[in-house]
Amino acid sequence: MSEKILIVDDEPSNRKILVQELTHKGFAVDTAGGGSEALAKIESAPPDLVILDYMMPDLSGLEVLKALRKRGNDTPVIMITAYGSVERAVEAMKVGAYDFITRPFDPDHIELVIRKALERQD
Repeated sequence: MSEKILIVDDEPSNRKILVQELTHKGFAVDTAGGGSEALAKIESAPPDLVILDYMMPDLSGLEVLKALRKRGNDTPVIMITAYGSVERAVEAMKVGAYDFITRPFDPDHIELVIRKALERQD
């Protein structure tokens, strides 16, 4: 069975690129266009891993991550952003992100991070 990944990003083109890359690598992929939609999907059909954009208009990725952890959900979360900084990365890791990746990223690198995060869950 392939692992289910939820991609959360408000930019359709970013979601499309990740869906193509991860589907090609054998993952089952679902998407959400914002934080509220992501929380609803995670509640109804929990994924094995979440790739979460840091900057979104309705709820930021950090707010979504905090909400998940507050609910006791320990699903691995990889934060992605085009606006990376050491401070943001540290803050996300303190809240419980598995990793913090800045765009543009290498698809092979993101696959490696995903597989390592999923291995830690087993």
